[in-house]
Amino acid sequence: MTGKRLRDQQIVFLGAGSAAVGVADCLRAALVQDGLSEAEASGRFWLVDKDGLLHTGRTDLTREQCVYAQPAERVANWPRTSHGIIGLPEVIGRNEATILIGLSTVGGAFTEPIVREMARKVERPVIFPLSNPTTRSEASPADLLPLDRRASPGCHRLALRAGAVRGPDDPNRPVQQRVHLPGGRARRGRVGGPTGDRRDDPGRRPGAGGALPGAV
Repeated sequence: MTGKRLRDQQIVFLGAGSAAVGVADCLRAALVQDGLSEAEASGRFWLVDKDGLLHTGRTDLTREQCVYAQPAERVANWPRTSHGIIGLPEVIGRNEATILIGLSTVGGAFTEPIVREMARKVERPVIFPLSNPTTRSEASPADLLPLDRRASPGCHRLALRAGAVRGPDDPNRPVQQRVHLPGGRARRGRVGGPTGDRRDDPGRRPGAGGALPGAV
């Protein structure tokens, strides 16, 4: 999609729950497979939840989330909202994010200013609004494609993937994300490797079997 290696990406997540962490674990394994160290791979991720960017100055993070916490000193001078948090607009504004993944269930969170800021700095932004149901998707192609056309008449720069996952028994019934997204198992409350439980060793390298190719 971008013509660049996965190791060269800066990956932003809106949402930092079990679904987002599970997907991040798979991507982190691929980054390590592509030649990065564990620390370098973790540093490529920027996870944002309702309380802002995950960083080491926060005391409310789970052990799983701590794997992706940015060093507090790295973002010490970043702008903050009126509530004192580093939100998604601030992360996109200060970071040359190449991939934006939505797993927050906050409908419409990928606003026009956020998309335009990514496109201003990145040749081909990759945007995956993956939350379901679609009413809670961070954006839809109908929202984003007009921006793409206005920004680049005659060509498309945005790489998009959107849509809710549907249950096997009822195609109209969205299923819970963490059960069916990469990094998850079809069992509630457990995400991860062969045992299905990451809580015993949250800092481990994810299994190579879930790794992705080195190019994006």
